[in-house]
Formats: sequence, C-alpha cells, structure tokens
Amino acid sequence: RLVPHMKQGFSFLGFDFYWKKDRWGTPRVMCRTSRKKLQGACRRVKEWIRQNRHLPGSEFFKGLNSRLRGHYNYYGIKYNYQSLNRFYKWAIECTFKWLNRRGGKRNSYTKETLGRILCLIGIARPRITEAIRWKVFVDDVIYRGSEYDRGTGCGKTARPGLCGGCWVTCIPTAEKNKYWDFLLRKYNDF
Repeated sequence: RLVPHMKQGFSFLGFDFYWKKDRWGTPRVMCRTSRKKLQGACRRVKEWIRQNRHLPGSEFFKGLNSRLRGHYNYYGIKYNYQSLNRFYKWAIECTFKWLNRRGGKRNSYTKETLGRILCLIGIARPRITEAIRWKVFVDDVIYRGSEYDRGTGCGKTARPGLCGGCWVTCIPTAEKNKYWDFLLRKYNDF
C-alpha cells in the first residue's frame, strides 16, 4: 500500500508536486513553487529593487506591483499560498532595505510608514489566481417554460449554456441577477 509523504514528488514547470494529507486527513497531490524558481524570483526582484530605487515613488511602486502581479498570475494556484506569501514578504523586506539606502537628504522609512504607503498605493497582496469554475446545473423542469428558455438545442448551438438542462455559464451578467432571483422564487415555492 502506498503511504504518501513529502519525499515522493517531482518538479514540473516550476512547481514541486508532492503527496500530503489535507486538513481532513485525505492524501492529496499538493504543489508549491519549486525552490529553485522561488530563489531565482526573489533574486530578480531584489536586483530590480536595488537598481530602480532612484525612481519616483509612484513609478517605483507601479513597477514593483507589476512584478508581484506577474508572479501571482503564474504561481497563484491551489495549495501554493505559502510560497506566494514568502515571495511577497521578501519583496517588501527588500523594498524597505533598499529604499532606506538611497543617498541625499531623503527621509528614511520606518516599517509603519512603509506599511501605510503600501496600503495607500494598493500593492498587490498574494492571492490564488487559479480560476475556480463553479458550475450550476439547472433542472430541466425549472428551466424549461420560463423566461430563460430560448429554445436552443443542448450542445448543438453557439450558446449551449442557455438551453434547459445544461451547465449554465453563458448567461450575461445583467441577466444573472434576474436568473438567480427566479431560481430562489422557484425553490421557495416548493
């Protein structure tokens, strides 16, 4: 019998895949940013901060923000929040260090003032960017004969999500609110 543990794993496309038990005790394949890739990303962001510390504040933080968002967009997948948070903390520590090493008569930052500036600017916080697709299956009885029945065929038209009994993901945003109100009214009637 296979006993999952951290040593059973492999690296692929900048991620380390490994076995670990989730919070319910079920063994799952988890992934995190590969150590080599995370160290390289930290090294690159530190070098960028060091070389661009002379920029005016808005330009500097705009560039930093774009680098953080780019990292989150690629590595922001399920079970990888700790690596994203480690990268974010490293970038903020390097920012604090190198912005305080600028020459001239500039005032240095304290951690509190830097924190307030980061909040005002809206620096990108670590987040999972992997698209989670929640699909709602609509019962044919509720959907057919309603105002949302457009008479399209199931899977044979350009917009198959609008027919009864299909996965509803194609309803325009303006109609979604009406649609959910419609469903709630139907379920409350039962």
